[in-house]
Amino acid sequence: PYTLSLHDALPISRWLLANSKDFKERGKKFVHNAPYILLNLAGLESRDAFVDWGAMSGWGLGYRVYEKEWSDEQLAILGIDKKYLPKIVKPWDIIGSLSQEAAKETGCPVGIPICAGAGDTMQSILGSGILEANKAVDVAGTCAMFCVSTNGIIPELSKKGSELIFNSGTLENTYFYWGFVRTGGLALRWFKDNICQKSNGDSYYQLLSKGAEKVEPGCNDVIFLPYLTGGYGEFSNVKGCFMNMTLDTDQFVLWRAVLESIAYGYMEITDAYRNAGIEINRITITEGGSKDNLWNQIKADVMKSEAITLEISGGAVMTNCIIAAYATGAIEDLTHALISNLKITNTYTPNSNNLNIYRNQYKLQKGLLKKLGY
Repeated sequence: PYTLSLHDALPISRWLLANSKDFKERGKKFVHNAPYILLNLAGLESRDAFVDWGAMSGWGLGYRVYEKEWSDEQLAILGIDKKYLPKIVKPWDIIGSLSQEAAKETGCPVGIPICAGAGDTMQSILGSGILEANKAVDVAGTCAMFCVSTNGIIPELSKKGSELIFNSGTLENTYFYWGFVRTGGLALRWFKDNICQKSNGDSYYQLLSKGAEKVEPGCNDVIFLPYLTGGYGEFSNVKGCFMNMTLDTDQFVLWRAVLESIAYGYMEITDAYRNAGIEINRITITEGGSKDNLWNQIKADVMKSEAITLEISGGAVMTNCIIAAYATGAIEDLTHALISNLKITNTYTPNSNNLNIYRNQYKLQKGLLKKLGY
């Protein structure tokens, strides 16, 4: 028997069961890659397969998200026997201990307790201080991920075409939606490396933003279309470009135009959340993009919300350590441990005057796209 590691597992599981005689005869369980590794570290077998309740919600189908259990009704529709599914556990449940063989391979002591753990997105959000509803986190990386915590499923956000994904959080009765702000950090690196020809090191970002701080919001009507990897939706044919430049346009104006154009993606997604009834009152900005004060202030302005940065900008690893400590009884109050680990380094207050300028620029950008025939 063997164990198969999959994401969005159930639709693919259905196909395998219908088309693979080998799997039907020898396959035992469908699991994610992380539980598969933990099973091997603990020397467990396929009958011990597990998935934590947060990662379970990433399977997309076949489960009852509030009850944290598999759905007999959905599995019957999919034609999947529950015997192929792992048991659902809490992230801090101890699933076994380090085997002698794994201890020899890793150099760690035999018998170390192993807990189930949780998904990377769930842990990153928790490590950003998102422990209750109506909080948001901007994972400002190459392709920015924007997540907002809720009290549960919101039909308006779950409808077809929203491009948002719903998941359970690590903690009990916590939920969130997340989606991508396209291009994000990719456009910023493109500008620094290709336009400014400064591909060695990241210090030039700070020089660009320092100069761009002197440029008025709205960039003298210079507009950047950030579709460097192609458009999507109603603007699927569009490509990236700058418009409305003059002889006075320099790299700092262009840099701010890039920042503002990406920020309009944040404006769109926060508008969608608020139109669905979520009152976002604080946004935590993490990862590499959180180091730029101008960029953080623009985000606070366009999203009309206080924004903060943390001393530890990527908190998933530390959250894993805290969950492990809780699992082994080293700490008793998980929530307190998570909160006490958070140290706010900067706070950005939204400027309503700037928001009005950005709203007008956003409308101008959309109007230009439509006039161009896209």
